[in-house]
Amino acid sequence: MKRRELKILVKELAHEYEQKPYDYWASINLPLVFEKVYKGEVVYVEISQLSSDPRMDEYMIDVYQGGFSSYFPVGYNIVVPKQKKD
Repeated sequence: MKRRELKILVKELAHEYEQKPYDYWASINLPLVFEKVYKGEVVYVEISQLSSDPRMDEYMIDVYQGGFSSYFPVGYNIVVPKQKKD
């Protein structure tokens, strides 16, 4: 699979995960690592937390196929706003 196809996949995953509420992110154990079949090929996905502050959390989504691409995964950052506590 070419790198440009991995870039398309990581953007699709980022869009999907950006829609999830903060409660989802607070409830999962990170890093989250799983396999996904994309265009008939197995791709590895890893989601990890990059930073956290009182207003937001930042996460990185990496995709790769193993071998050489695992040293240089395609990545995308997403920012999840924290809910205000009233």
